[in-house]
Amino acid sequence: MDSSYRGKHLGVRLISVLKEIAIQHGCYKITLDCTEKNMGFYEQNGFKGKERQMTWYRNEDIDK
Repeated sequence: MDSSYRGKHLGVRLISVLKEIAIQHGCYKITLDCTEKNMGFYEQNGFKGKERQMTWYRNEDIDK
């Protein structure tokens, strides 16, 4: 992200709008993937850590 956007609360505003859209569409949860360093930001915005994610990429096996 361009550092000139930092401090403008764009992430908080985006999360707020997405939560509102989810509510309007009857969604009962929002699930997202993030790095560990970003978990604090999402926790401050009402998200809770849940389980772990595992990923396999076919191209990584081919490159070995």
